[in-house]
Amino acid sequence: IKEMRLRGIKDYKEANRFLREEYLPWCNERYTLEVESVYMPLPEGKDLDLVFSIKHPRKVNKDNTVRFSGRTYQLLPMNGTKSFAGKWIEVCELMDGRTEILWEGKKINYMEIKRIDKKERELKAEEGFLNLRGYVEETKKDKQKKRYTPPADHPWRRYLKKKDVTFYSSNKV
Repeated sequence: IKEMRLRGIKDYKEANRFLREEYLPWCNERYTLEVESVYMPLPEGKDLDLVFSIKHPRKVNKDNTVRFSGRTYQLLPMNGTKSFAGKWIEVCELMDGRTEILWEGKKINYMEIKRIDKKERELKAEEGFLNLRGYVEETKKDKQKKRYTPPADHPWRRYLKKKDVTFYSSNKV
């Protein structure tokens, strides 16, 4: 603005001509720096899904399994490594919902194991035993215990009747 005042510029046409033809070329020549591009291409073998995943460190159990998010994963042997027991691995949650397991930056093959609760395991063992013996399979309803209901003349029922109960009080009237 000072430069335009010194040159006597008083309208928009002259100001725009001055900026385009004189001031901007001078400013660009004086203050522009040439720099090299810092862009680098993506290295081969770099998996961006793993880079942008959420990583959770886990210690491998003695049976070569890892628990994560309510699931159990069995780690499979890999080149020269039969067992990962006691080693630290990373369970990676990828953005698309998949799960990857890494050890020292390398992917490990794994399979998910479906855990069976104790009651279900016992029922399956009994069913297997009965099938081996040639017995007919029982339904789950038959295996469940029936609830015991005491008879009407049971002692604890008599206790609650008013004629059998004597109340004692320490307050004398």
